[in-house]
Amino acid sequence: MKVIGGALMGEETEMAVRLSDSNGDGLLGLEDFIKLIEGTEEERNKESELIGAFGMYEDIYMEGSGGYITPKSLKRMLSTLGEST
Repeated sequence: MKVIGGALMGEETEMAVRLSDSNGDGLLGLEDFIKLIEGTEEERNKESELIGAFGMYEDIYMEGSGGYITPKSLKRMLSTLGEST
């Protein structure tokens, strides 16, 4: 998993095998492994999209480094997108 940018630890690894094992033998065949990897790639893509969306709404004018969506920043972004508040 590390080779492709993923990281599973202890119980997470056991759960991933249990959930991905299509024939219940406790082992992952190639097809099972491919489905598991595709799922982690989709999750990373989804996480990346959410981080980007959060950045659009984040209040960059707030004291410090931002990292928060304030009512003012939410209203500003919705207005920019033409959405009603």
